[in-house]
Amino acid sequence: MPEGTIETLSALFITAVVLLATAGLSPLFFPRSKRLAIFSFSLGVLAGLTLAVFSLGALANGAPVKFELPAGLFPTEPPAFLIDTLSAFFCLILSILLTAISLYSVRYLDHYDGTPVGVLAGFFHLIVLSMLIVFSADNSYQFLIAWELMTLFAFFLVLYEYRKEQAVRAAGYYIGVSHFGALFLIVMFILLQKFSGTVLFSQTAAQLANFPRWSLNFIFIAALIGFGAKAGIFPLHVWLPLAHPVAPSNVSALMSGMLIKTGIYGLLRILLIVHGSAELWWGVLLLAIASSSALLGVMYALMEHDLKRLLAYHSIENIGIILIGVAMALIFGFFNMPVLAGFALTAGLFHTLNHAVFKALLFLGAGGVHSVTHTRDMEQLGGLARLMPWTAAAFLIGALSISAIPPLNGFVSEWMTFVSIIQVYRIEQVPQALRIIVPLAGAMLALTGALAAACFVKVFGIVFLGTPRSEKALHAKELPVSMRVAQWLLALICIVTGAFPFLVINATAGVRIAFFGPEALIPASAGFLSAPGGAGTISTLAVFGALFFFLTVGLLLTRAFGKGRTSEHITWACGGEAGGRHQYTATGFSKPIRRIFSALYQPKKQIVVDTGDNKYQIRSIKFHGMTQNIFERYLYHPLIDGVGRLSQKVLSRQEGNINGYLAYIFLLFILMLLVGGSR
Repeated sequence: MPEGTIETLSALFITAVVLLATAGLSPLFFPRSKRLAIFSFSLGVLAGLTLAVFSLGALANGAPVKFELPAGLFPTEPPAFLIDTLSAFFCLILSILLTAISLYSVRYLDHYDGTPVGVLAGFFHLIVLSMLIVFSADNSYQFLIAWELMTLFAFFLVLYEYRKEQAVRAAGYYIGVSHFGALFLIVMFILLQKFSGTVLFSQTAAQLANFPRWSLNFIFIAALIGFGAKAGIFPLHVWLPLAHPVAPSNVSALMSGMLIKTGIYGLLRILLIVHGSAELWWGVLLLAIASSSALLGVMYALMEHDLKRLLAYHSIENIGIILIGVAMALIFGFFNMPVLAGFALTAGLFHTLNHAVFKALLFLGAGGVHSVTHTRDMEQLGGLARLMPWTAAAFLIGALSISAIPPLNGFVSEWMTFVSIIQVYRIEQVPQALRIIVPLAGAMLALTGALAAACFVKVFGIVFLGTPRSEKALHAKELPVSMRVAQWLLALICIVTGAFPFLVINATAGVRIAFFGPEALIPASAGFLSAPGGAGTISTLAVFGALFFFLTVGLLLTRAFGKGRTSEHITWACGGEAGGRHQYTATGFSKPIRRIFSALYQPKKQIVVDTGDNKYQIRSIKFHGMTQNIFERYLYHPLIDGVGRLSQKVLSRQEGNINGYLAYIFLLFILMLLVGGSR
């Protein structure tokens, strides 16, 4: 890379960092100043555009961008920034979301009038700054500090509406699971430094021969648990459906779109170091966890009536889909099949970008609905497509994308993931375990896709179609222009990356080379078409494209020439006037699934009949149905209760006696001497 290019890219990166630091710190000094909060988000838009130019430049040039800060801040190597193709790809995703969400937030602040919006704006940009440092850190100390700061700032924003009990509970779960994962990360980094002799990621892979086999296996498990806790894989997902609904919607979009992707990035960063010594069971274990996360995430999403909580469960589903691609890349890499390994990895990276975009779009749409109706309960919504047509159309594009409907972006990445799974038959002498696990994972992914489509039929139908079910929905109105533009920016990306997937496939070429060598670098078009099952891909996509084209043309012609030929009639409702109570409900839509999988959902129902003074005359019947999360009931609740009982026992030892405390310190000192002397 020419020296001038490196200097330009470094200047762009530093500019983005300065803009984010300014946007993050300045509103904290005047937390109730709405003007300063708006200024902060305006800087966020500028920082996002700057970071986008930097990321595209880094991906185009291919060579890493590296520079160091002055020494003295860390006990070993000074803070080092290394932006390779993997980092640049994640920075590009971050830049897209930062630009769109910051633009959306300028008017979204109106929803929080009377609250310290400066805290919301400040911590939002500090989260983004922390994520940027995570993506660019080449120093494990620097990585961990940025990682913990990112966790802490997100904790504050989950707790933004701290007067609500739900917010306090969600923040507690989030910080607890995050710190549980951080413990494994600390041990993992200690092992990496111990056997490599350096804290720099860029130099660790060269020392891989010094690592004992047990340490590599432990590093993989620790990375899977530590980064999986942040990504929200089962069973470490429990914080996600609690935190996303209570956080402000722009924060939910950032957390679901990008913050959980830091877990994907961290796992890929460690795998980039140790994948050369990977064992087959690594990929098999990851595939089992990923496919289970995908299926269970969408199954729990189907039962939800809270719009944002439903979207949170879909984040778990899509993290599973991403990790299926990563798992297949590990499996193909173990059998030295770089082309298929690179193809599977590209599928995972492609879906990482896609999920970030369409999930942020959906959360922004849900936030817009919440801001004008003041409810997240889908049973209280309905008929919003007429009142909020631009928001409804953008939400529909996001819903089609997440449902993997062609020709949008979600279809391409999920199709590539399916193709990766099918290719297992190309492995000579396939182990018996793979003959069972991989096809089963493919079947689970297929079921996941079907259930996701059903879920968003429910969401869009209940929320936007029909007639309003409450006064809240009846008086809804369209969002301000800036909020609509932000949504349509993301919707446009869903369309473009679905219609031109080679843009993303080419952008990930450097990552494929870094993992699996030059053999994995093939022309994007050839790789996309020559993949098994790809011979019919062009014709398939052409059919879908033609169908989409003619459908669009038909709708436009109907719109243009069909005016004046329609008539309105009163809907028949058994002789009465049809209203919101006559419509299909979210509960009714999901009941068949709830009955089929009752062993998982463990549904409960409560029926209250009010007869008043006359037991033969019924005034009202109230029905309340609920499902239970088996992971919370059988894993987390007993664990929390056990920790509480243990804490009480420890508390009983603190009797306030100074002699007792001195005795504890003396015994600990003796133990340290004995341990030190034994060495």
